[in-house]
Amino acid sequence: MGFPYYWWSPQDKAVYSLKDPLVVRNIFTTIYVVLNAGISLIGTYYLKRSAQRILLQKRNGKHRTVPVNHLVSWLTLGSFASYVKAVRKIPGGGFGLLMIWTGIFSLMHQYFTNSFISAVSLVNTCPFENGTITTYSTEPIVPATTWPVTRLVYEAYLAAQNNGGEFGIYDKINYNATLFWPQNEDILGAWDCTQEANGIISPSDWSSSNSLTSWIDSQPFFGLNYTWSQNGGSFVDTGAITGFLVWSASTATSNLEQSDLHAIILDAISGDSPLETSNYKCKLIPSPTHTDWVPPMMPASDTLGNWSDLAYGMMQNTAPESYGFLLQNILNGMTMISGSGNLANSVLPSGYHNTYYSCLQPGTHIGLANFVLLAALTTHILRSERFL
Repeated sequence: MGFPYYWWSPQDKAVYSLKDPLVVRNIFTTIYVVLNAGISLIGTYYLKRSAQRILLQKRNGKHRTVPVNHLVSWLTLGSFASYVKAVRKIPGGGFGLLMIWTGIFSLMHQYFTNSFISAVSLVNTCPFENGTITTYSTEPIVPATTWPVTRLVYEAYLAAQNNGGEFGIYDKINYNATLFWPQNEDILGAWDCTQEANGIISPSDWSSSNSLTSWIDSQPFFGLNYTWSQNGGSFVDTGAITGFLVWSASTATSNLEQSDLHAIILDAISGDSPLETSNYKCKLIPSPTHTDWVPPMMPASDTLGNWSDLAYGMMQNTAPESYGFLLQNILNGMTMISGSGNLANSVLPSGYHNTYYSCLQPGTHIGLANFVLLAALTTHILRSERFL
C-alpha cells in the first residue's frame, strides 16, 4: 500500500515524491549541469561548422570572409561580457543571446532548483509494527493512568493535533506515534459530550468536602443510583474546595461501555456568590464504518475513581467552553487503554482486517516549472542537432 516513488498531482500541477528533497535536488542539478554542458558543446560545434560553411560559400566568384564575432567557441557569461567589451559585437551572431541565457542559467540553476523543489509532509499509509491495539482485550479492565500505554495514547492525540488528524477512538497506535495522521478509517468510534443545562452551587455547598457531597447527592443530574468520585477536588489551607470534577456512569453497577456518562465541572471557585457548574452528558458512538466493533468494558466505579484526579488536572486553568472537548478526549483515551489490555507493545494477530494506519511521511514537492525548464533545454538540444 501507499504511493509510488513519484506521482503527478493534477490539482497542484506538481510532481510529488517520497524521496528525500536533497536527493531530488541533486538529481535535477545533475540533469541541468549535463544539459547545460550539452548545449555548450553543441553550440561550439555548430559555430565551427557555421564558420566552415561561410568559408566554402562563394559570392561573385570569391570566397566569403567569416565575421570576426563568429570565430569564437561557446563562451561563459564572464567571457561573453569581456568579449563584448573588447570587440563591441555580440559573439556568435544570433547564438549570442542563447549564450547569455545559458550563462545566466549556469549560475542560477541551483537557486531555481531550491525554489521549486521543497520538502513536504505527504499523507500515506504506514505498516503497523507494534504498539497499542484497541481491540486486543475483551475482558473488563480498568485503564491504567500512568503506564506506557497511557503515554502512547496521548502522544497519538498530540500527533493528531499537530498533523491535523481526526480525534476519536483509534483502532491501533504504532509505537512511534510522531507521524500518526488519523483519518476516519482509523477510528472505531468516539465519545460525544453535549452540554446540559448548567447547575447552580452556593458558597455554603463548597465550604467543605461533606457539604459538597451533600450538594452532589441532591443533584437530579446524576439520577438515583450513580458511581462518582470527588478525588479531583483541590483544597486550600482552610479546607475550602477550590474546584472539582464529579462524574458517574448512568447506573451504579454498569460498566463504561456504551452507557451514558454524566459529569459536573467547576474550576477556580472564588467569591461569595452562587456559581454555575458545567454539566455534560457523554455517550459512546461507534463509527459508521465499524458498526461491528464491540467497545471494551471498563468497571465504572474503579475507572472513574482512578481517573478523576487526572481528568480534573486536565480541566484546570482551561476555558469552560473547552471542557466538552477535553472530556471527550479523556474518555476516548480511557477506552483505547482498556481495550488494549493496558499494553503498549502488542503485535497484530494473524488475519487482522487492516495492517496499515494513516500517517504522514516526509517527501518532496517538485514544481511544474522544473519540468518546463527541463523540456525547454532538451528541446533546444534536439533542435540544434538538426543544424549539425
